[in-house]
Amino acid sequence: MKKLLLLLLPAFMAACDDGPARPEGLLSEERMVALLCEIHLAEQQVSNFRLNPDSTRVVYSVLEKNIYKRADTDSARYVASLQYYTARPERLRAIYQTVLDTLMARERNLKQDRPPVQTPQ
Repeated sequence: MKKLLLLLLPAFMAACDDGPARPEGLLSEERMVALLCEIHLAEQQVSNFRLNPDSTRVVYSVLEKNIYKRADTDSARYVASLQYYTARPERLRAIYQTVLDTLMARERNLKQDRPPVQTPQ
């Protein structure tokens, strides 16, 4: 019985772990929302180009670097922050709900700004 407890103890301890510690320079939830919106828009933009996989990676890499530069951050800080929030599913769920709401609002605004399509008579 003691051996069983000794074997299960690390599993229980791991289950109680809060995930990675708060990284230095953690991006706020608001900044993560803005960054994720831009990253997903860039991914969609690149997928619309219909390039071969190598060209797609190159184009996306350039867009991604520009996103980080505009956001005054870098990929290491973004990845560390994403790992932190991923280990906290409720916070990540709230972040992504805001990302979804933001992208849907942008789409609605774009549709409102477009003139109606006129069909030939």
